[in-house]
Amino acid sequence: MDVRYIHIPHIHFFSARKVFLFCVYAYLRRVYKKKRLLKKKKTEINKLYLSYMEKYLKARY
Repeated sequence: MDVRYIHIPHIHFFSARKVFLFCVYAYLRRVYKKKRLLKKKKTEINKLYLSYMEKYLKARY
């Protein structure tokens, strides 16, 4: 029982982070496709993604 209790939060956290990243990625891809300014917008989207990650990590830790 103790082993399970120790392992569950880690798995939970990991899957939650994965889901969050996937959602952000999917959202950005949708925006990316809608605008169709792929070459121009690529660096902007990368910056936006990085800023999202910074905010998320700061909030998390």
